[in-house]
Amino acid sequence: MKLVDQSFYATDNISVPTEKYNSKNETSNAFYTNAHKIKDDKANEFLKHVYKQSLSVFDSLKEKVNDYNLKRRIDAISKTYDTQFLKFIVETQNQTIKTRHGTQKVILNVIDVSNGLLNRLVSFMLADLAKKDLLRNKMAVNIVEKEVKDVIQMELKHACIKFGVCRTDNTFSKFVNDVLTILLTNNDVKLKQATDAFTETFKNNEYSAIMSDDATKTFYQGIQKAESYDIDRLRPFLIIIRNIITNKHKPFIVTGHIDKRINKTIAFMNMVDIFDKNLPGNEMNSLEWNDIKNSLTEWSDGKRNDIVDISQTLIDYVKKSIDRMDSESVKNINNYINYILLH
Repeated sequence: MKLVDQSFYATDNISVPTEKYNSKNETSNAFYTNAHKIKDDKANEFLKHVYKQSLSVFDSLKEKVNDYNLKRRIDAISKTYDTQFLKFIVETQNQTIKTRHGTQKVILNVIDVSNGLLNRLVSFMLADLAKKDLLRNKMAVNIVEKEVKDVIQMELKHACIKFGVCRTDNTFSKFVNDVLTILLTNNDVKLKQATDAFTETFKNNEYSAIMSDDATKTFYQGIQKAESYDIDRLRPFLIIIRNIITNKHKPFIVTGHIDKRINKTIAFMNMVDIFDKNLPGNEMNSLEWNDIKNSLTEWSDGKRNDIVDISQTLIDYVKKSIDRMDSESVKNINNYINYILLH
């Protein structure tokens, strides 16, 4: 399969090639499906729904607030949203789904884009009004902020009920992203301390529940190599991982042949998605996430020096979470890890 400068959406629920897949064609067949434009996919229905629903939010806001300046600015950002999201719709409809169940990625990306656009426009509007001392009604501000928060919940609920794509706005992947961001804010010396602590922790744990023997051997060999890397090599690697997680719902831009690197990236994102599905941002998970992030922040600020213990707490949480997953999810994680490490 050859792609030249084309965008396509990755899948979340593919049949992952394991060790038995040796040929390029077998691997390709396991990851990809019949290509079709998004405008011909059921995700197009969701795309149009989000557009209409979000515009109706602006109308609702204008009815709920009495402040003249706020009403006028809401009308202005409504037009901006209309223009920018329509442009996104046109671009998205002409992109191609090439992987199995890539529809889910489109739906989640639509929510991300719409929510991001709404938040940016509203934040800029409120900040600008406050700067010009034109925002006098704090209750009106609360109404606007609540309405924007509510709209993403409505879209997530609609995606779940109508399309079976069930996620929360506070996800495991966001937690991992936050952890990486905290680590990357440190200077080179501190970051190397952290990576040394994590590699040591990785070495002192076992992973038979999620890796084959061959994959485990390859993993430990990789950890040993990582110990010798300097920070100029480690920091870019962590930034790449963070960027992949941040953009996990966005389409790939591929020039030339699809190779194993693309397939491994898809496998990694699909594995992250399994964690997102199984670890929602409920009270129990949020408490553990916040505890780990707070501990890392305190370490970064020099208020504690137990980075090895913190890294072990994080690994323990992940392993405990996997133990709670259903057998199918664990099997898929195992397959994804094996593919990433052994191909």
